[in-house]
Amino acid sequence: MIKVVSFPSSFLSYRWMNLEKQHSKLLKLQAKADACTSRKEALKILKKSDKAINKLSRP
Repeated sequence: MIKVVSFPSSFLSYRWMNLEKQHSKLLKLQAKADACTSRKEALKILKKSDKAINKLSRP
């Protein structure tokens, strides 16, 4: 027997909003990366973008 787990619609809408938020965050980080001038700032941007990409790739 397979047990079906249902999620409340609020959970699904939260997940969708989180995906939109992470995508917009990546776009902002890309703009910052284009204007970046220092190595320290670039490493900080890379760390933030990796974090956003990990959140997007979660199931």
